[in-house]
Amino acid sequence: TEVLFYDPDVVDATDLTFYSSNQSSGWAFSGIDGQAYSGIRSLYYGNPGTKTYDHGESRGTLSIDRISTNGGTNLKLKFWLWADIGTEVFRDLLCARTGTSNAVGTNPYLEQQCLNSLYDFTAGPSWQEQVLYFAGTGGEDAAVEFVFDTIDEFDNAGEGIYLDDISLYDCAPPVAN
Repeated sequence: TEVLFYDPDVVDATDLTFYSSNQSSGWAFSGIDGQAYSGIRSLYYGNPGTKTYDHGESRGTLSIDRISTNGGTNLKLKFWLWADIGTEVFRDLLCARTGTSNAVGTNPYLEQQCLNSLYDFTAGPSWQEQVLYFAGTGGEDAAVEFVFDTIDEFDNAGEGIYLDDISLYDCAPPVAN
């Protein structure tokens, strides 16, 4: 069962929390002339004015407000990703996290999966669908976060990260016959 569909074209920032360790780069809505998988805007990590995230070391968290779930045994997180980031070892890390939501902001009880090994960087920056599976929340509200970390101040000259059409599915346990 789909419990969340987050489309930056029709939803404002009231359901989101943005955090960044660097005032020059962070999470924001892309402008109407920005990258988008569908529609005219998406969620963007970088600096909209310079179209880069080359502002030293930075870490940013995008949190979507608590989401009611149905008690399924698994959560499926599906979204579209466009990435122009450093791909060398120990450079730039993008992770998605989900789990039981018990606090606003960074939540230590979230299961994390990093996307660097899933995204095909050989194709150059392009929109690619990402699908991740996480443990269910047992019917408790869920939290969804995306964390981008440059790790260091090197190799940060790319445009950054764009996310669009974020869906969360609560996969109910099979019905016994």
